[in-house]
Amino acid sequence: MDKGIIDESLLTKDIELIDMYAKEENSTLLKICSICDEASQTYVSSNSSIINSYLNYMPNDADRLYKKREAYSDVLRRVIKRYNTLAYATREKFEDIDL
Repeated sequence: MDKGIIDESLLTKDIELIDMYAKEENSTLLKICSICDEASQTYVSSNSSIINSYLNYMPNDADRLYKKREAYSDVLRRVIKRYNTLAYATREKFEDIDL
């Protein structure tokens, strides 16, 4: 890859991997949440109310993290679009110059 040139195929593959890992991470976090919720049904202590309050936030935290990961992919998709737009504009600009 030349300096200053984006290899679109590699970037697209990276985006796909980010999406795949984000989905896997979200699935794993939700499984952990489910297991913790099941465990909390059988666990009783003076801290049970604190643990249950944290468990209520876990799905929202997992969702917020997944949205953050999706935002990474969105930024990279915008990079590809902007790069193509600017590369085209640059080529047109230099093609108009008489040397």
